[in-house]
Amino acid sequence: MKDRITSAKIDPATGRPLPAGVEYRGKGQYRARKRIAGGERI
Repeated sequence: MKDRITSAKIDPATGRPLPAGVEYRGKGQYRARKRIAGGERI
């Protein structure tokens, strides 16, 4: 699956850039990922 997580993506609901670690997945759907110690994302 293609990795789509970037901070350069624009949130279609607000028109603002999405924060790092947040991915827009479709109408009303977002995925947030958090970076923990050691640089791993969960």
